[in-house]
Amino acid sequence: MTTPADLEKLLRDEERIERRLARLAERKAEFEAKEQAHRNAVQAHENWLTTFTNGLAFDANSHELNSLWGNLWSRAKRLRAMLTRSEKATAEVNSLIASLQHMQSLSDPMNRYQWKGEMLSAHKGEHVFNGVKLGFPRWDQYYGTGIDLRATDRFLEGTVTARRRHMDPMIIGLVKNSLRFLSSMRREDRDFTGIIEIDSPSENVITVSDNGPGIPEDLLERVFDAHYSSRNNGTGLGLFVARMALRNSGYDIYAEMGSELGGARIVINLNHGAYKAPKES
Repeated sequence: MTTPADLEKLLRDEERIERRLARLAERKAEFEAKEQAHRNAVQAHENWLTTFTNGLAFDANSHELNSLWGNLWSRAKRLRAMLTRSEKATAEVNSLIASLQHMQSLSDPMNRYQWKGEMLSAHKGEHVFNGVKLGFPRWDQYYGTGIDLRATDRFLEGTVTARRRHMDPMIIGLVKNSLRFLSSMRREDRDFTGIIEIDSPSENVITVSDNGPGIPEDLLERVFDAHYSSRNNGTGLGLFVARMALRNSGYDIYAEMGSELGGARIVINLNHGAYKAPKES
């Protein structure tokens, strides 16, 4: 026979079950929201990758281009030592020309890195910064609180007139350069907190600074040379290609000393006419 106490217990059990079901429903909703956010982040990253590929189209060929550059350098050195032996010099020149022609065919996609095709337009700094962050979808997972990527208020609140599909990959490349040095410093000192800061000190000028080891004064120009790299496995082509693309269109990129953060500072000047090629004598 069911007693009032039994009924009361059944009611309490039913309430507990309902509360558990409600909590499960909440957790399911949270999980679905996180899953959707993850899908959105993946899609956004894929969209960025498509834009990056269309805008730069360089990394896919970087290994082969790197090999070709090494080939050209070694052949040029041999050619210089063989100028007195005409037959061998001619053979080397022909081989060098063939390599250059092959390299030219590979570099055709790099033309999309030039400032053509897409119309110039003004972009709010906040939107640019969000686009840059899409290039690092797992920043919190890999760097957490150990390295801080930030932008100044004047950058976030200002505007930059440029072509986004070219500007974003360039800034992302500079951030990656800083990351390599700061990550190395973090491995040596876990108490060290790295900072990478994007700023816009004047109209259409973007700077990427960090609190890393900086760039010695005698290397401020050399870091833009083809094949110069402070890393053993570095290609030394990133800054070289960036400067070539910018200067060919009248813009400029250069390194400065005296970053407020104490490390390197790279300046991108997107004002047309910022770079004027030296006149041939």
